[in-house]
Amino acid sequence: MRSRKRRRTLKSLGQSNCEGYLDFLFCFSLLYSPISYSCLLLLVLPKILPFTFGDEPSHLGESTTVQCSVSVGDLPMKFAWKLNGKPVSEIAGIHSGAFGKKASVLSIELLVEYHAGNYTCVVENSAGTSSYLSELIVNGTKSVLICFDLFFSPSPFNPIYSSRNF
Repeated sequence: MRSRKRRRTLKSLGQSNCEGYLDFLFCFSLLYSPISYSCLLLLVLPKILPFTFGDEPSHLGESTTVQCSVSVGDLPMKFAWKLNGKPVSEIAGIHSGAFGKKASVLSIELLVEYHAGNYTCVVENSAGTSSYLSELIVNGTKSVLICFDLFFSPSPFNPIYSSRNF
């Protein structure tokens, strides 16, 4: 979980001031008054619930859906999905969208080879950024079809790469 420190100021009681970094306690006092007040400025990072693409590898041609949900954290939140560090919006066949205020869904209707890899859900709010990574394994991405010439003399080995399972 990563976070960025940001300075926050709260001015709600006339000439009062409350400042803090993330979730630290700072005091403020009213000008022209001997009375001192304390405030707790809490900025809560998003806590992402663990998600997976399942216990078994997926197969070419199947579909898959996964949900990134946040259990705690300040609103509003901004969700982003990445595949191997690249935004999924740049990758064909992958769709994502909001599901309420604290969740985002990623959906792939037809799995192909380049959909395999590490998917990261990145959630940002006023307190900072959190991320969670899950791997999608797609069977059939590394199959090799080996052809032998049974009637003629041996020839150089020329494998044919295919994405099909044999």
